[in-house]
Amino acid sequence: MEINEIIDFLQGDMNEEIKNKVLEFGNSIMQITGYGANEKQNKKKILETIESGQAYQRFKQLVQQGNGNIDEKLEVAKKIVPIMSGVEGYVEEIDVNKIRMTGRYLGAIKSRTGDSIDRTAGIELVKKIGDTVRAGEIIAYLHTNNENKITQGVSEVKEAYIYLTDCGEVVEL
Repeated sequence: MEINEIIDFLQGDMNEEIKNKVLEFGNSIMQITGYGANEKQNKKKILETIESGQAYQRFKQLVQQGNGNIDEKLEVAKKIVPIMSGVEGYVEEIDVNKIRMTGRYLGAIKSRTGDSIDRTAGIELVKKIGDTVRAGEIIAYLHTNNENKITQGVSEVKEAYIYLTDCGEVVEL
C-alpha cells in the first residue's frame, strides 16, 4: 500500500499533508548536509525535482538496482474491507500498538524471525488524529487475503480509534 502512495506522490499526485512533511523533512536534510541554507529555496527545489519527474526516475533507478521493477502491477489483497465509524466527533487518538498488532494478525508484520509476510495485507488509515468523523463514515480499510480474519481485524481497528465528541466526551469503541 505504501509503495503505491510513494509512486503516486513522486508522479505528482501529492496529498497536502504528506507534501508538507516531505518538504519539511527534505529541507532539514538539505540544511544538515549543507546542500542549502534557505528553507524557501530548498522547498522550491524539492518541489521542482518532484514535478519535473526527476525524483520518480531516480526512485525507479534505485528499485531497479535492487532487482525490482515498479512498472509491474503490484498485487492487492483479495478483500479490501471498509471500516466505518460508529460515532460522530473528532479523532482524538489512534492506538498505534493496536494497529500494529492487527497488522501482525493479518500477516503484514512478522511475529518471529522466519515468518513470511503477506505483502498485500495491512490497514489503510483514512481518518487521522484531528479529523472530523461522522457516524457511518469510512475511517480505514482492512486489506486481507483471509476472510476468516475480517471480523476480528475490523473490530481491532475500530477499537484503536478514540474519539472526542462535540460535547467533549471521549469515546472508545
